[in-house]
Amino acid sequence: MEVLPFDFSTFPDVFGSFTTSGALTVSGDAEMVVGLNENGTRAHCVVTLITLDGTITIHQECVFATNPPQGRWEIVSGTGAYANLKGNGSLTMPPDTEAMEGVIY
Repeated sequence: MEVLPFDFSTFPDVFGSFTTSGALTVSGDAEMVVGLNENGTRAHCVVTLITLDGTITIHQECVFATNPPQGRWEIVSGTGAYANLKGNGSLTMPPDTEAMEGVIY
């Protein structure tokens, strides 16, 4: 899954768009609430993917001390067509994007 550049002008609640490929092929809008630790080296983020068929909520744990920054993600809930969707995997954050790879089940 690729989340295209978020608009950080509204930080810590940021907005963008996403597209997926593989087992799940959808696209739509993305919202992310960023929770940084005190020194800004780690973050817990809640990402909501919004499609015509429902929403997918993902929790991310990110580390910014690596280049590029990286982390883990997990689908924690969904609505509509995604009500029973589960998944998890790794996350990298090269400039201007977030790339999530993993498994959907």
